Amino acid sequence: MIEELPAGGPSLRRILDTLGTGVLRVAHAPLGLEAAVTAVTIQDPSEPVRVSAGEILLGVGVERDEQVVALLAAAGARGAAAVVVKHPFQGPGPAHGTALLHLSGAVSWTQITTLLKGLTEADEPWGSGGSGESWESGQAWESGEDLFATADAVSALIDAPLVIEDRSARVLAYSGGQERADEVRTHTILARRDPDEYVELHRRRKVFDQLHASSRPLVLAPMGDERVPRAAVALRAGGEIVGSMWAATARELTEKQLDAYAEAAKVVALRVLRARAVTDLDTRLRDDLLGEILAGGAGATAAGGRLGFPRQHYRLVAAQFAERGAGTEDQLRELAAALRMHLAAVRPHCLVRRMGDTVYAAVPAGTLPADDPLVLLRLLEDFTEHRSRTEPGVRAGLGRRAGTVQELRRSRDDCDTVLRVMRSGQIEARAARADDVRMQALLLRLSDVMAANGEELDGPAAALIAYDAKHRTTLAGTLLTHFAVFGDARAAAARLHVHPNTYRYRLRRVTEVSGLDLKDPDAVLAAVLHLRLHRLVRARD
Repeated sequence: MIEELPAGGPSLRRILDTLGTGVLRVAHAPLGLEAAVTAVTIQDPSEPVRVSAGEILLGVGVERDEQVVALLAAAGARGAAAVVVKHPFQGPGPAHGTALLHLSGAVSWTQITTLLKGLTEADEPWGSGGSGESWESGQAWESGEDLFATADAVSALIDAPLVIEDRSARVLAYSGGQERADEVRTHTILARRDPDEYVELHRRRKVFDQLHASSRPLVLAPMGDERVPRAAVALRAGGEIVGSMWAATARELTEKQLDAYAEAAKVVALRVLRARAVTDLDTRLRDDLLGEILAGGAGATAAGGRLGFPRQHYRLVAAQFAERGAGTEDQLRELAAALRMHLAAVRPHCLVRRMGDTVYAAVPAGTLPADDPLVLLRLLEDFTEHRSRTEPGVRAGLGRRAGTVQELRRSRDDCDTVLRVMRSGQIEARAARADDVRMQALLLRLSDVMAANGEELDGPAAALIAYDAKHRTTLAGTLLTHFAVFGDARAAAARLHVHPNTYRYRLRRVTEVSGLDLKDPDAVLAAVLHLRLHRLVRARD
């Protein structure tokens, strides 16, 4: 059943359910959580309490129990829906009236203000505080519209197709009518970011410096392969540059259109900031849920439920610098951000959590081909190849599909196993699945057991190793090659770069030196395992 909104706005319960306990936690609610929320008010500690019925009061700067009690009493007398504080108040509140909510220390007052306003405001007028004449359409901003609708509305104001970008030149949204632009704009939209050569060109010509220094649109002549001029304007929110808008202007904009464009930028900036705040907060909370599951905490089962288990399935990915302990804090943070962005090509809502020197990502699994592990594997191969060009080498592992908390932990074990196999030097691949390294993983476990028990190699393998060391021969390598090609003399000779007769001679010497019966499959398998274990131990040393 769909919850009906109470008169005046969403209920306090609905707001809390939307944000989750990682943002706001109920400390005291004597009348329940069904009160309708109408607005958000910030309380200045030096001013008398001014709050109306149904409003949420943000107690910024409240640091003592007595301040909390006084604020609750004053808010309750005026019918406020709730008081929000960061101070860890533990005492009993009034027996009636306003609810007390605790705000997480990880959430800023700016973020919670933005989030609550987004949930309580039904609409917001275009060009708030400016003259209506600067808006030709006279439209009102509906809170449900997204950034793509924003782009369409601004595009209609100036009669030019545009894109909205963040500070890193990534495309957040774009308007219709892009066929009136040029191929450079088409490439920008398809790649969801400006081409690198244009970003560099803008930097060299100090375009970004000019853009960020002015509140007016900047009109730019075509650069490179552009056929249409650009009109760019910075997006500012609270003094912060949060992005920019770029219109492809086939016709010169009038002063009235430039004024409207500049005015629109103020509203668009708020929408970008709000979208970013919601996205950042939601991302951090979901990432924390992943971390709780992987760490095996007491709340792991509950965290799995919030992530959608068992209905939602995930595949776990792990990335790590090739050298153990390599990578600074900044490099590890950049690795996590880069992995999230790269995986967005398959699933845009990945969860990412760094644990020690390893970055884990849970990729929501869907239908084929997006859920084909080979698709993800190719994506990881591209990622590791690209990242390894400019910084310490990166390796990645892919785990099994997981639909429960326990399966997700096993998926982590898969990833850790792949990374350990790579560090052992047994394979050269930069990315692999657990299924690809089962033999190498088995050898690692055997070597662990032997090391723990203080066991040393003996039998035919030990004899071959000792003989090779003394006489500088390659009998051990000959046996390994024989096993790898299933006794095919021509294939073995080709691998060893010798004549088949030479290979056959070396194989006879293997039997003479070690006493190994090449017709006994169990004996040959045991000898080969011992030889590979020897190589593994030697590589560790």
